Amino acid sequence: MGKLTNADFYYGAVLSHLLTSNKEHRPSLIEDSEEKRVFRITTDKYSYILRTHKSEGKRDIKENASSWSFNLSVKIVQRLQSNFKNGIHNVIALILVDSQKLSDSKIIYFTDKHLQAKGAYEQLPESISFTVRKYANKNDYLLFIDKKKENAIPVKQNLNLENVENFALMPATSYTSPHV
Repeated sequence: MGKLTNADFYYGAVLSHLLTSNKEHRPSLIEDSEEKRVFRITTDKYSYILRTHKSEGKRDIKENASSWSFNLSVKIVQRLQSNFKNGIHNVIALILVDSQKLSDSKIIYFTDKHLQAKGAYEQLPESISFTVRKYANKNDYLLFIDKKKENAIPVKQNLNLENVENFALMPATSYTSPHV
């Protein structure tokens, strides 16, 4: 029997979630390693590259919130930029790992619109760091573009491939933390 890695479990969760919510689409595995899986998904309208990533472990922070972080290397940013220039949509599925109880981990999705807000396509390739935060009394997960709460934008917890180009990107200006 083949050796199973932690990545198999994390990325299996993403695929299970994606396929049960988008039954008409079947991904093709195009990149495989112990750290990541990359899939091509084609719909009637678009072609997507789905990158799966695992966050650093959850950190509980002041203001009754939890935070996760992860990085995209220069090489990955170059691939994202190339896909974008060639009309292929990028979708990133990020597993927000709860190291205390793996079954409490969550999956969030973000797209080219989130990457554009982070400046990934307006500059030469460089690594990009992301922080995702969730306040205890809110349903939304927020992607921090910079260190300012007013610039944070919501990320999706479900992905509908037919409407991925319409992911709403509204600044979270109306979103206030419980202790601000």
